[in-house]
Amino acid sequence: MTLLLSKRFFLILALTFTTLSAEAYKVKDINGKKVLIDLEGEKLFEGDTVISIDKTSSGPEIAGSAKVLQVRQTQAVAIISDGKFVIGKKVARKAAEPSAVDQAKAAAKETAVAKPTKAEAEYPEDEEIYETSEQRRDRMRLAGDDTIVFRRDMLKVSLLGVFATDKISAKQADDTLPFQEWETVPMSGSGSGFALAFDYPSHWGVTLRGVVGHEKLSVFGRSVDNNVCAGKTSSNCMANIDYITLGGHLRFDLNISRLTLWAAGGMVFKSPTSKETTALRQEDIKVANSIVGSAGFDFAFNNRFFMPLAYEYHYSLNKSDTVPVIDHSAFMVGFGAKF
Repeated sequence: MTLLLSKRFFLILALTFTTLSAEAYKVKDINGKKVLIDLEGEKLFEGDTVISIDKTSSGPEIAGSAKVLQVRQTQAVAIISDGKFVIGKKVARKAAEPSAVDQAKAAAKETAVAKPTKAEAEYPEDEEIYETSEQRRDRMRLAGDDTIVFRRDMLKVSLLGVFATDKISAKQADDTLPFQEWETVPMSGSGSGFALAFDYPSHWGVTLRGVVGHEKLSVFGRSVDNNVCAGKTSSNCMANIDYITLGGHLRFDLNISRLTLWAAGGMVFKSPTSKETTALRQEDIKVANSIVGSAGFDFAFNNRFFMPLAYEYHYSLNKSDTVPVIDHSAFMVGFGAKF
């Protein structure tokens, strides 16, 4: 019995005087093996070990330990090595060994060479550049901090509503004999559709953008002099065409806090799924190819979600003598998420 009390006494002394540092922190959230720690004005460094303490009837006991993986200003993320942690409870840094920063300084002194070195800030602003995608996603899930917007090395998926304006002209002839009279009928109108956009930043400093969607072309016009449409029986000329679209673009981003400004260029291919017209020949309605120029911005609500807004202009590669004008402009707005 005396031996047992003696062991318990020495454990309490060890916990009180040798194991814990003066700094104390609080557990803010737990996700699997990852613990989000609120620093509460104190300092903590990558590589440090933090421990949780349970108060028992026989004295304090170590309930769990975790190694610090990431530190960002007022918060840190640690990986649980063993034991357990509880949300809202205090934890402390294990001070029986030097901090990771102290160990790094000692190692640098031993292996120092005669060359200039650049001093680094305690929390460099571009620290996230050196994180892996997996580390950043884990930190986002744990932090829930709207003041940090993560932009690099993440897939962005956007669901977009498309509102388009179209202009088409069709060159038609009437049934005047022996010499037919030709007239170019201008048609215009608006349509709508939807698209799903995928944006992923490459290693070459540009974002690779892929877009798949559906759009409807709906235009109407009237011939002036003669009946040239609907088999030369009407002056009313129209075209209603539904397309499935597939596009590929190179996108260049400029990040300003929560706002990402961008410009892009690429190609789009449109395959007609249904068509109704009194002005165009059926052979003129085929897979449409266009060069696309676009610009827009993504406004981030928080670490995960954002609102995209964009404008696109399509320069058609399907113009011909019978269809000399094909213009397509589109405005897009929607909702996006980062993965």
